[in-house]
Amino acid sequence: MEKPTDMTNTLLVGPAFFTTMQIPILMGHDIEHRGRAAAVVDEEFAKTYFAGENPVGQHMAAPRYVDDVEIVGVSANAKYGDFRGQSKAP
Repeated sequence: MEKPTDMTNTLLVGPAFFTTMQIPILMGHDIEHRGRAAAVVDEEFAKTYFAGENPVGQHMAAPRYVDDVEIVGVSANAKYGDFRGQSKAP
């Protein structure tokens, strides 16, 4: 079942992005070559949209990109863009 999301910021990345950028994966694993759409969401996203649930293995839509994305991991919150500000989910 897909969860509704209001994703305003999405970062398209390739395999091993989180490992390369040294962003810890807290649950699940980093993006891999799998032949289908996969996502790693950050802690804030997981708490907002999957409170009390394990988001790994869940499916969601990624508007503008693909209708069905499997969440394969949860990362620590990271900063994007302005590194002086507070962390923001992609």
